[in-house]
Amino acid sequence: MQGNSDKALAYSLQYITLKDSIDEASKDVEFARLEALYQSTIKEKQIAELHLENERKSNAQKLLTYFIGFAFFRLYPMTLEAHC
Repeated sequence: MQGNSDKALAYSLQYITLKDSIDEASKDVEFARLEALYQSTIKEKQIAELHLENERKSNAQKLLTYFIGFAFFRLYPMTLEAHC
């Protein structure tokens, strides 16, 4: 009878050890998944911010181009009149 108790205790300890290892591995996998999700979210936010910044710069360049064009066509005839 003692032999069965020893085996039961040994199997029980082995089960606990294996279960702990599996649980730890599962936690590691979940942590890695969450870390990848977090990094991906950060990258997406950075990309969105860069797109917004590029759009703002593009709009500023367009506005400057329109202003220069308007000023040129508005002032150029005046310079022609001054020379005539």
